Amino acid sequence: MGGVRAIICNCIGVCCRWCFGVTSIGWAERKIASVLFATPPTSSYEEALSYFQQADEVEPKYPRNLLYLGDTLLKLKRNDEARSVF
Repeated sequence: MGGVRAIICNCIGVCCRWCFGVTSIGWAERKIASVLFATPPTSSYEEALSYFQQADEVEPKYPRNLLYLGDTLLKLKRNDEARSVF
């Protein structure tokens, strides 16, 4: 069962990091992406947060997830929650 849990956690983790990364790109990168793609990818910190929370349910207290979870909460200006995660 541990192998299945690891696969699920990795899949959720990929979604988490993708959402966080896409949301974090700056104006210049977004303009370049709009030249390369018809519509540049979009996401939000709220979407990333929901994935990080799902990952925490599957694998509680996983250090890398907690780091991203805390960073996402900081981006959302939810400092007290971020502090409790770190």
